Amino acid sequence: YVEMELEADSSSIRLGSPMDVRLVVRNADDFVVSQLLALDSVGNFFFAQKVRIDSTVVENQKILTFYWRMAAYSEGKKNLGPITFGQDGYRYRSNIVPIDVYVPQDVRPRSSEIRDIKDIYDIDSSYFWWWIIAGILLLSGLLIFLLLKFWKAKKIETEIQKVIVPPYRMAMDKLLAA
Repeated sequence: YVEMELEADSSSIRLGSPMDVRLVVRNADDFVVSQLLALDSVGNFFFAQKVRIDSTVVENQKILTFYWRMAAYSEGKKNLGPITFGQDGYRYRSNIVPIDVYVPQDVRPRSSEIRDIKDIYDIDSSYFWWWIIAGILLLSGLLIFLLLKFWKAKKIETEIQKVIVPPYRMAMDKLLAA
């Protein structure tokens, strides 16, 4: 039979501040250990740090002690635990530790600092498609302009290459003609 006892170092903590938690497990088997190692939160509390595991044997009874640092998600009176899981029809359950989670008065927002959200307004969509069509036409016109400019520049370049006669060729032609 597995026994679990949950203890916290304090009965009240500041929101976001860690507290040390200890879980003593008697007669733990491998399934219990694997379930406890897989935990990432317990109720309204999350693990800020998984510190260590101690193992002892007393009168043929294996005792594991898990040490964690935990912090709370929200303020108010919260219960740490129970840690519950089961296997083969057996349910393992720890005790519940009540914790008071508070927020200091100097951290609370003043009512004058809280502002309302701006009202939602509808964006007129009657011109939306006209803007899309105008953008497509503008982009296609720009593309056609650049293609024609590139094509025309390439054509002029080829014509210039046909007209240019090397100087030695011109001199030779003049000598032959004389």
